[in-house]
Amino acid sequence: MSTEQRIIFCILVFILVAVWLKKSFTKCAFFGAVVLLFGIFSWHERALLVMIFAFALTAVVEKICRKKLRYADENLTQKAGARDIIQLFVNGFCAFLSVFLYTTYQKEVFLWVYVVAVSESLQDSVSSTTGIAFQGKTIDICTFRPITKGLSGGVSLYGTLSGVVSSVLLSAVAVALRIAEGKAIPFIVLSSTVGCLADSFFGSAWQVKYTCPICGTVTEKKTHCFHATVYRSGWKRMNNDVVNFLSNLVACAVCVGLYYWFQAVSVTS
Repeated sequence: MSTEQRIIFCILVFILVAVWLKKSFTKCAFFGAVVLLFGIFSWHERALLVMIFAFALTAVVEKICRKKLRYADENLTQKAGARDIIQLFVNGFCAFLSVFLYTTYQKEVFLWVYVVAVSESLQDSVSSTTGIAFQGKTIDICTFRPITKGLSGGVSLYGTLSGVVSSVLLSAVAVALRIAEGKAIPFIVLSSTVGCLADSFFGSAWQVKYTCPICGTVTEKKTHCFHATVYRSGWKRMNNDVVNFLSNLVACAVCVGLYYWFQAVSVTS
């Protein structure tokens, strides 16, 4: 093991210990994270640093916006508290698979897809968090009507801009680590942004939502005010986890399309 690998390994162990002590994941999700992270480390240790940067940036943003974010978690969103194994899967599967495919086939496109998969999840988290925390109008992406902050399907100026900035930062880190070339940055950011907007679209058009019979709040939770909520709209099986997984797939698919389009244009020119 090289000196670089030892350093990255130590960083990985430190993060896992911190996550365990903070109880950010359920026990099942934690052991799933161990498999995911060590798998990526064994295939491409520098790629792991991209994911670690995304974790760190997400943690910093959430800590800054903690108070306002807690209100949305407790009253509107489907899941709160420690992340479970399903959340780990929907946000990490595409990244895990793309690094495995790169190791197997040694094709640059899979590294682009890896960065996009991580970037889309990062952008979605940062956009949601800052959109809740900062003042400004949040609108439904489908109807363009005002919507409660934190409810799936909403987009805001601050949330969108902060998400794009986070994607740019992640892309720059990937370039600095020589995982992607500088020419990839606009394609990575564009793919991630399309995936993030797709997340809002799916959340508005298809994700299941409920109404609290006590206070009338529209929520993604099945219980509110200690009472069962009433079905309001969306597909009952289309919860936030499914939406996150689909939007990550969309981002990766857009990235593949842009990559081969760029290659074709480069050849013809």
